[in-house]
Amino acid sequence: MKKMFFMIGGCFMTAAGFGCVIIPCGFASGGVTGLSRIMCTLIPLPLSAMVMVINILLFVAGYVFVGKQFVMKSLVCALLFPFFLEICQTLPVVEFLMEEKLIASVMAGVLIGGGGGLVLRMEASSGGLDVIGVILEKKTGIPVAWTNGICDGVVLLCQGVSGSAISVVYGLITVMVISLVIRRMMTSGTGVVQILVFTDYPLEIREKLLHTADGVTLFETVSGMRNTASQAVMSIVPFEKAYEVRKLIAQVDPEAFVTMSDVRRVIGRGYTMPAV
Repeated sequence: MKKMFFMIGGCFMTAAGFGCVIIPCGFASGGVTGLSRIMCTLIPLPLSAMVMVINILLFVAGYVFVGKQFVMKSLVCALLFPFFLEICQTLPVVEFLMEEKLIASVMAGVLIGGGGGLVLRMEASSGGLDVIGVILEKKTGIPVAWTNGICDGVVLLCQGVSGSAISVVYGLITVMVISLVIRRMMTSGTGVVQILVFTDYPLEIREKLLHTADGVTLFETVSGMRNTASQAVMSIVPFEKAYEVRKLIAQVDPEAFVTMSDVRRVIGRGYTMPAV
């Protein structure tokens, strides 16, 4: 139920980005919505209906190449998106968006990227060309955000042939923001810090951290200055534990060389899965 709530919320955010910002402001748009706008100039169908038709074709491909589970999760969003888009196009647009086009393009990117990233985090798709991205990531390992950016760029250029250059520029800004937001959302997780310790007392520090940190790893190192073998200590800890861990290290070795780096996401045994 929680996943379904986030999927529907992400779907509505995406529809709001298109229906409340992109279309009223006249920006060129990427994805299936942009492709549908091109197709609507050739085939007299409502935009929401054209989006539905193209989504169905893409989901057939998703069923073949990704699997039934992905399609069943995504089908809800694929059906809801045209409905939400139709509603969002009837909502009154904030007046300043029509004048502040740069702000509008960034806002659209945040809404569409945030909504799309939220749906992808639930291992589904809101429909659109990100289905192609999911297929390519599964088959080739190419990140979804990269594929989406390329596909959106092609669609934008096609619209630029018949539209104004400035609308394409704002569309490109939106696509770049979408890509950044999706990439950030796909790699984000609970905030953690990686602590790396180079010390003459690795075993003593290991014992200290085992009772405080979420996990400790030792690996062999060679000092570049002294050319002597030793061991380094690495641990991944939540932000709130970082200061406490630093104090523990200083108690054992005040001269230890310590680096602390932000980590976007940690997965695997010993952290997101039980340790053996």
